[in-house]
Amino acid sequence: MGVLEGLELPPMGSHELGTEKTPVDHYISPEFFELEKRHIFAKSWLMVGRESDVRNPGDYVLHQVEPLSASVIIVRGKDAVLRAFHNACSHRGARIVNAPCGKARGGLVCPFHGWAYGFDGKLLNVPAQETFGSLNLDDEKLRPVSVDVWGGVRLHQSGS
Repeated sequence: MGVLEGLELPPMGSHELGTEKTPVDHYISPEFFELEKRHIFAKSWLMVGRESDVRNPGDYVLHQVEPLSASVIIVRGKDAVLRAFHNACSHRGARIVNAPCGKARGGLVCPFHGWAYGFDGKLLNVPAQETFGSLNLDDEKLRPVSVDVWGGVRLHQSGS
């Protein structure tokens, strides 16, 4: 038996659900919204777009996840795998991309110092690497975000 089978609504015109006003605070309260962000949005899959927007390797879309104040890049890799990353360079946190969508040729490049990342998030190149001290390229990468596809729609796991 399904969850909703056997569940009956009160008869029309009855007052079985009560006659009190529904409180609107839950819909307009900044404090309640902060609780929702922490306890609902941060733990749920959120739709961030359509898979068809990133068909080919290098295609990307930028999505601002407003409830979490997060900027996320969704990109199709050369291996055809769909990945998502926080839109922040591992060096100084500068935004990697600013355009809402586009085609990255060969990688994602930070406009601040030119650090270049592969579509898998690994750091590929640092111009004038010697000026950055004992930098190990293998230790630096874009911070991943869970992403999946359901029915042709990209989903972002906000808790990651």
